Amino acid sequence: MTIIRRMRGREVNEFIRIAAEAYPGMKLFTAEERERARKRYLSRLEDRRISLWGAYRGTQMVGGMRYHDFNMNLFGKKILAGGVGMVAVDLRFKKERICKEMIQAYLEHYRDKNAPLAVLWPFRPDFYRKMGFGYGAKISQYRVKPEAIPKGQSKKHIRFFGKDDITALVDFYSRYCTTRNGMIEETRTGFRHIIEMSSNLWLAGYEKNGRISGFMNFGFAPAHEKSFVMNDIVVREMLYESREALSEMMTFLNSQSDQIAHVIINVVDDDFHNVFLDPRNGTNNMIPSVYHESNACGVGIMYRVLDTTGIWKVLEYHDFNGQSFRGKFNIIDTFLVENNKSLILEMDNGHAVLKKTGRCDFEVTIDISDFSSMLMGAIGFEKLWELGRAEISDNRYIAAVNKAFRCEKKPLCLAAF
Repeated sequence: MTIIRRMRGREVNEFIRIAAEAYPGMKLFTAEERERARKRYLSRLEDRRISLWGAYRGTQMVGGMRYHDFNMNLFGKKILAGGVGMVAVDLRFKKERICKEMIQAYLEHYRDKNAPLAVLWPFRPDFYRKMGFGYGAKISQYRVKPEAIPKGQSKKHIRFFGKDDITALVDFYSRYCTTRNGMIEETRTGFRHIIEMSSNLWLAGYEKNGRISGFMNFGFAPAHEKSFVMNDIVVREMLYESREALSEMMTFLNSQSDQIAHVIINVVDDDFHNVFLDPRNGTNNMIPSVYHESNACGVGIMYRVLDTTGIWKVLEYHDFNGQSFRGKFNIIDTFLVENNKSLILEMDNGHAVLKKTGRCDFEVTIDISDFSSMLMGAIGFEKLWELGRAEISDNRYIAAVNKAFRCEKKPLCLAAF
């Protein structure tokens, strides 16, 4: 029998060993490297949102994971979202369903805390999709020459940020979080850890009259194995509140052309290629008939509704785009049986309320993973239906259901956990 409980301080060493062997890419091979990792983990526990949990058989730890109590923006409402990271199983106990048991315990933990949503970064998307997690928005990685980036009129408000700017950075990040669905708040402790525990990290952005309204997190990568003077800039994150902030940050990146071969920008924005004079990524690959390869894409963040009944209480003031209908939603959830049920959802001019009984205009059948993606605004109902991921009894209501769950922008998550 596997027991899941909170780790004790002395057990962190064993967790580091398990994690190091489960993820050898972290390169924690020596005692010294693992000791540094242990200190980093203990330091991160200063952030009260974070806790370490272990899986035990008898007295032996066979796996571990990290919980995160996040504040997330769900359509303008701050909610508790349960995050999990560094899910690791001892190599000797692989294929014994320990990971499944840990994820089950994690979901039940946050369901018991009345968290409407769970969120994670998957080591394998298919593994977590089977457990009911749905895909969020894809990220695009552009690799362009600096001169392909627009040069604006000025970059005089661009400056670098450090420890002394943490309050201003948190203020900016918090403001941005209130405007974008899916964003997770960052704390002073979180920003301090980012600055103190990261190497090859520069924080820069747009500040005017003491107010930050644009932000970049970037580093450098070698562009040529035999030339130390040729490098790429890698922009890991970019946020902005105004056109002026974006323009000056673009101008800053454009001005690096003397020693920067390429600017690599990671961004969750399907239209960002329009900002570049030339969005091609330098491979010269052509997709028939004449599509020039411009960016790489990746799936990452995944969401899961933990309570298909309680989520509607959270969204009681959300406007589902003025739609009116009464539909029965048959949600398939084989992992959390409490969710494996049918709901009668009445929408009246965009206001959603659950009903116990009564007539329905149509029935929808949908897996919890796709329902979670749709609810978050990562994909529309019509596309799910088109792809065979959802069914509806009356096709005349496809447009109404699609419009109800449609979002102007897809959800954004930049929290690394």
